[in-house]
Amino acid sequence: MNNYFLLFKVILILNCFIGVYAENTKNEKYMIAILRKKSDNNYYDESPTIQDKIDDFVNDKMNEIYNIIEENKDSYILSNGKQDEKLKELDSVLLEKRSDLNITKKISFINKFGRKNSKYSPDNLSSNYSKRSKDSMVEYIPFESKLVNHICPIKNFYAISVYLSLKTKEIICHLSHVIYCRKVEKIDIPVIDPQNENNNSTNVTDIVDTIDTINTTDIDDTTEAVDIINDTVDTNDTTKAFDNNYTIDSTDTTEAVDINDTTEAVDINDNIYTTDTVDINDTTEAVDINDDNENNSTIYYDIDAIKRETNWSDVSVQEISYNPNHLALLSQGAFPNLNKSRDTNYYYPSTAGEGIDIYLIDSGLDTNHEDFYKNEKINGNRTITCDAIFTEDNSHYTSGEEKYKCNGVESSNEFPNHGILVSSLAGGNLYGVAKKANIHMIAIDFTGDDALRSFDYILQHGKPHKTIISMSFASYQKYDPFMDAKLDELINNGIIIFSGAANDGRNCCAHKNEDGFMLFSSYRKTITVGAATINKNGNGYMKVDYSNFGDCVDIFAPCEGYFPYLEEGSTTDVRNISGTSSSTPIAAGVAALIMSEHPEIKFDNELMRKTLIEMSVKNAIDFITIPSYEYPHDTPNRFINNGKKRIFYKNDFNIHCGGKTHRRCSDGECCTKDGECISLENHPGDQCFIENGCQSEFGYCTSIEKSIEDCENELNENNECLIESEEKDISEDQCFIMNSSKCQKFYYNQLSDQSICSIAKEYNNDKFKFINNFNMKLLNEKMKNCPEYLMNYQNECRDYINENYNECFIRLPFNYDTLRLKYIYNVNVLIDQCNTIKTDKCMKFYKNAKEEILNNSSCSNLYENGGSNILSILQLIEEDEDVINNTFNTIMEYEYDEYNKKCDLIFEKGSLIENCYDEVYNYNNCILEKDYYYGNDDNDNDNDNDDNDNDNDDNNADNDDEEEEEEEEEEEEEEDTYRFTNDELKQNYGFIENCIYVKTDNCMKFYKNSTEAILNIPSCSTLYESGDKSVLDLTNILNGNGEDNIKNTFKNYMGFKEKCDSLLEKDSMMENCNKELEEYKECFLDTLTITNTTTTNEIFEKCNIIYNDKCREFYFAPDYRLKNCNYVHHQFKKIDILENAKEIINFYDNICEYNPSNELKKKVKHNCIERFLNLSDECLFDYHPGMNNGELVKKCEIFESEECEKFKSKAFDSGTCNLANLFTEDYSDDNEEKKTIMRYQKLYSKNYGVCESLRDDRVKQYYIDNCEYSLTEYENCNLNEKPFNDDDLIYKCNQFLNCQEFYDNPSMYIDEDCDIAQVFKNIEIFDKSSENYSFYKDRCHFN
Repeated sequence: MNNYFLLFKVILILNCFIGVYAENTKNEKYMIAILRKKSDNNYYDESPTIQDKIDDFVNDKMNEIYNIIEENKDSYILSNGKQDEKLKELDSVLLEKRSDLNITKKISFINKFGRKNSKYSPDNLSSNYSKRSKDSMVEYIPFESKLVNHICPIKNFYAISVYLSLKTKEIICHLSHVIYCRKVEKIDIPVIDPQNENNNSTNVTDIVDTIDTINTTDIDDTTEAVDIINDTVDTNDTTKAFDNNYTIDSTDTTEAVDINDTTEAVDINDNIYTTDTVDINDTTEAVDINDDNENNSTIYYDIDAIKRETNWSDVSVQEISYNPNHLALLSQGAFPNLNKSRDTNYYYPSTAGEGIDIYLIDSGLDTNHEDFYKNEKINGNRTITCDAIFTEDNSHYTSGEEKYKCNGVESSNEFPNHGILVSSLAGGNLYGVAKKANIHMIAIDFTGDDALRSFDYILQHGKPHKTIISMSFASYQKYDPFMDAKLDELINNGIIIFSGAANDGRNCCAHKNEDGFMLFSSYRKTITVGAATINKNGNGYMKVDYSNFGDCVDIFAPCEGYFPYLEEGSTTDVRNISGTSSSTPIAAGVAALIMSEHPEIKFDNELMRKTLIEMSVKNAIDFITIPSYEYPHDTPNRFINNGKKRIFYKNDFNIHCGGKTHRRCSDGECCTKDGECISLENHPGDQCFIENGCQSEFGYCTSIEKSIEDCENELNENNECLIESEEKDISEDQCFIMNSSKCQKFYYNQLSDQSICSIAKEYNNDKFKFINNFNMKLLNEKMKNCPEYLMNYQNECRDYINENYNECFIRLPFNYDTLRLKYIYNVNVLIDQCNTIKTDKCMKFYKNAKEEILNNSSCSNLYENGGSNILSILQLIEEDEDVINNTFNTIMEYEYDEYNKKCDLIFEKGSLIENCYDEVYNYNNCILEKDYYYGNDDNDNDNDNDDNDNDNDDNNADNDDEEEEEEEEEEEEEEDTYRFTNDELKQNYGFIENCIYVKTDNCMKFYKNSTEAILNIPSCSTLYESGDKSVLDLTNILNGNGEDNIKNTFKNYMGFKEKCDSLLEKDSMMENCNKELEEYKECFLDTLTITNTTTTNEIFEKCNIIYNDKCREFYFAPDYRLKNCNYVHHQFKKIDILENAKEIINFYDNICEYNPSNELKKKVKHNCIERFLNLSDECLFDYHPGMNNGELVKKCEIFESEECEKFKSKAFDSGTCNLANLFTEDYSDDNEEKKTIMRYQKLYSKNYGVCESLRDDRVKQYYIDNCEYSLTEYENCNLNEKPFNDDDLIYKCNQFLNCQEFYDNPSMYIDEDCDIAQVFKNIEIFDKSSENYSFYKDRCHFN
């Protein structure tokens, strides 16, 4: 058995190595830091003269490095024995260098992206630069190298890119002027899959909904049709209020908004987002509304009040109907009144980012979308361009068409959706925050050196205090001193930088010597943006589960939004996306608004950070998605805001009150002395006091004393909800209390200032200590353990519902179109559904779901005390709310009766479909495989199926005349031969098996007239007559075969049958069959009747036979091993062993493997061990790394000798050892018998691998690659290099201390193939025996 599977493994290995072997990954690109002087200024702060000297110095060092590569080019040899292709450039350079041996020749390395007046720029080297001065014996050759090239200057060093082998890395990285040496790492490419709904992400990949439903139905809101599960809902229930009011109001007739015109295109109810009917000019009116509020009764917002609150010079309003609405969240408070219609407008200063440059570093851009079209009314004279592309092979500044359409990730065939997304959200006309800001795309291929070049481009071209960088990508990688220094340089030059926290749902703020260090958040320099959304219950915001968190996250921003989708050619389509990739450009857009509104202020990175923090909505984010074991995480609780926090409400047009208007304010709003309606959540202060002129006849008014009294009453009524801030942890019972609807409502009113206490607390601090200290952060801290407390109840409740009612959910909607043969699998599900809903159990559940669920104590606890309603409880097992609603709608009398009628049809038609499918499926055996047969046009078999088509109606004809002519032409071009020779066909199992079927009466009937054959099946005929034409669609119903095979079959079946008759002649087949029977006769056992007299020895002997390699192969596929006999069995005479093989193997599997006696197991193991011990010592050999080939060849010659093969076969191929190997699973790892068996098995397997590797280099390379790949997971533990400097030592010490378990026993962690690989290649595995282990042990101290 072991030989059999080893052979199978070797075959797989060989298949992996057909073609040229892959390149050696040890030749890699590195970033090298060339130190100038520690006292030097930043490069761009130096004079042009000093800059020239720096350029010359760097060029000389690059020449030195290039010479080292030339001298050690042999170290770049790949695994396939060939030299790395990248070194071909050396040939041309060396040729020119040798053209005049009397002159020293060096390279002038062209710097495409340095300062324009540098003599190393392409323009200067090609025209003005002299190769050699008169007196100089050095001549410079202008050359653009891929092996050594510039990245950019950084502080007092210069970063260059160098392609290094292991050997040149050791030399170059330790040169005196090299201070940093770092492998260029790929940054995780942020991608969007617009075709994949709810595409779960890692890291920076975002979640895209192409079909985004807006659910307006809460199961608890369902009318009497679903009153069985309809909870009695308090009108103040926050969940209900939120669900009703955050959806689109289709009756809203406000005309000021033209984004509303996208409702046909962005049709929320149809769930398809296109914008074909949008007139981009119409949105201008929406953006520039400044109507007189008094004269426009449809305006529910107060422009003057907004100006007073924000101090904006002017206000623009974009009225929005789509959802989710990322823009509206930027310009309102966190806690609106959930009993009112939420405001979906976006309010922003009319300067709108004008004069500010936002640089997006991302995948690319395509501006051919209405969101980017130029419209002076909306965006003035701003520009949207792609400025540069930085990739490994194609870095350049853009021009022409590429300024408006560019891609940095062309190598991966990615459309630049992600770059389009970030550009749109930062400043797009429709979906952007800063609609007048200049948008600049820098397209990159996401490597560290590309990012540095992008930074340097912005440093050269950006305007200090007017430039913002936004980066929506991140990556877990080592601390990078290049990146750290360059970020400093940008920030010190007045550039403001935003980066995303990324989408892993983990803390992203590790320090540089810790695991989990993240680009860019861990550097703590950029303004880091997390992702949040509206809380599910409308209670402020919620950190989305995928967003990273930690103390370095400065602010949270909306995670969802629309972006232009151009991949299919439309200029109006959009998609909805969720991720920190959205949050980051949104935050950058807000920064642009602030900067353009305050041109007098010189904003830098820190001032902008402080400004955003000051303007943010604080303590309004629910961090419930952060698990309790991450506490304390110290994540700042801040949600971004553009300066407007006042909340307005749709259809609440009572902005002014009293006076001449004689209007009353809406409920809960006070009418101030000045005639302004202000709600409590908009912080009216003392304006609601009667003593200050509040007009009680036109709105709510109170007094200081009355407000204090009312607040005291409110606190007394909710006394059980009060939590002391000193309490660290709360109990399970307290969790349930705090989760109750009463307490949740109370907390919401405090957080949203919709309680009278929001006024009263200002006048009596001592009495209202709880109110003064209460905030979302405190609530999060207190309730951090509640999800874990609730989880046990949720699991128990889920199990209860799952066990009893899971099958009662109607998950596949009934559809008459599904009642067709081609949808057989759906039909089966529908039949099961119909059978289920008629059961008493499900009928009881439908009619009284609430009572049935709450009969379980855990479900009842969640409902009564855990803040869960019936819908959320049901969603424990079925998350799709539509399924739940659809299920309970069936209890409506007319719908249930209708569904019953549908089920009757399903039962009737479904049984026909199942019967027809079963009968037709048998014809799969008649289809000839084209893989081994090209075709034979000599057999002009047009197939009577052409006549069959006449039986079908015209619309169902298989082919028209024109298609037939094209097919005939294609078929004539095919080879007129079989893929194999006749002798090969005789031994080909697939050919023989097809011959068995092709000659059956059933298949011949099918070939001659497939339509008639199918319609002769009564169930198929009935379906066809009822209109189901799919019964004749062979491609669908013969779903085990492709269209080519089916066409080939009808064209060639007769010729194939004749081929079978000519090759598989009876006498020869009988003779071959007898040979096969003779070969395997030792395996032909009768079933053994177990009696009291049956001895263990008798059973043992039978098991030893049936489980040896040869017999296991036979019983695994008897018709394959006896392929000739199988043909004889079907054509000429019955073969007993083929009739009985399945019964025999099942019998012996039961007594030998599945239910052996202890005595039998003991005998099997002892016998196996005895066989191993009887092996000649020379037939198995120990080996070690460094053994020379001569020694190995001699050992393999003995290992593979005829004598040793006999010994090994008796042991490793024996039934007893195969069984013993199975029995070892029942024993502990320290069992001596198990250790002995496993030791011999492993040694045999490794000997086999070593000897195969000697014979075939491809096998050898397979083992090497497997080993090296397994080591990549522990690359951080490989400390064969000493540190470059003190910082590097600290970093490496952290790795050293974290890898102690690996060092103790590396074999536990790496692939077993390393044992074989190390025989042929010196693969460094760092452990306690390594030279550098003592070096790090002495310097890295354990805590």
